[in-house]
Amino acid sequence: MNSSLIKGQDYTVDDNGMMVFTADYLLRRGYCCESGCRNCPYGFSKQHRTRDSPRVVSLVPSWTETLIEAGVHVVGRTRYCVHPSSSVMHITHLGGTKMIDEKEFFKLNADLVILDQEENTREMATFCGERAHVTHITSIADVAPAVSLMAQKLQSQSLQDIANRWQEISKYSQRCRPISEMPGVIDWLTPPDNGSKQLIYCIWKKPYMTVSKDTFIGSILMHLGYGGLIPSYNEKYPIVDIDHLDPKETTLLFSSEPYPFDRERDQIAQLGFPAALVDGEVFSWFGIRTLRFLEENKALKS
Repeated sequence: MNSSLIKGQDYTVDDNGMMVFTADYLLRRGYCCESGCRNCPYGFSKQHRTRDSPRVVSLVPSWTETLIEAGVHVVGRTRYCVHPSSSVMHITHLGGTKMIDEKEFFKLNADLVILDQEENTREMATFCGERAHVTHITSIADVAPAVSLMAQKLQSQSLQDIANRWQEISKYSQRCRPISEMPGVIDWLTPPDNGSKQLIYCIWKKPYMTVSKDTFIGSILMHLGYGGLIPSYNEKYPIVDIDHLDPKETTLLFSSEPYPFDRERDQIAQLGFPAALVDGEVFSWFGIRTLRFLEENKALKS
C-alpha cells in the first residue's frame, strides 16, 4: 500500500479488513479505473456498464437524469444537472449550460457530448466538434425520436425502452378537467377559479414571461387538456403585462423554475388572481421526469 495515503482521508478499512478508497481520493487521482470502486465518483457501475461503454458528457439537465436512469456512463455534467442527487454528486460538473470549463472538459476524454438547441449555445456545440450530439425538443412529439437516436448512438436498450414509453404516452390526449384538478400544482396560493377562460404559465419575472403552445411546456399543458386556455402568441416566450389581464377570466401559474417563484408566495397572493405555484421540473424536464409525471396521469385520458 502507498505509504503516503492517509487513513480516513484517502481510504477507510471495512469490516473485512479491506481498504476502501474514498470518493475524495479517487477524484484527486483524476481518472476512473472502471473497477467498480465502492465510492466511485465518476458514475461507473459494473451492473449497467462494461469497459467499452462510451464516456458521455451531458450538458442538459433533463438528459443527464435520463441517461443516468438508463445506466449510461455519464462522466461530466453542468451544475444545473441536480437529479438524481445521489449520482450527480459524484460526476464532474463543468460549469453552466452556456459556458463550461474547457480544461476540465478535456480531462474527461468524452466519447459523446449531449447538448440541446434550446438550452446550450451554438459555440458550445462547435467547441465539442464531432463528439457533439445536439437535440431540439419543442414538444412531446420530439422526445421519443430524440431518445431513440441517443439509444442507437450509445447502444443502450434501457434508453430505447424509455423512448418506447415516450412513444406510447404521446398517443394519449387527456380530457379537460377543472383547473382546480390540474396535476403538477405544488400549492394554490389563491383559490382556483374553474371558470377562468385562460391560463398564463409564468417562467420569469422583471419582465413577466410566459410560454406559447409552440414550446415543450405548452405541449404538456395541451396534453393535459388545457390547450384551449392557452392564449395565442407570435413568440415562443412572450412578455406578458399582468396589469392588463382580467382576474375574473385569468388563472396564473408560476413555475418553480427557472425563476424561483416559490420565494414570492406572498407577493403572488397579493396580485388578486387565482394563482398556483407549479412544479417546473415536471413541466419542462423533457426526459424521464416528465415521462413519469405523464404516466401517472395517463388514466385521466379522454
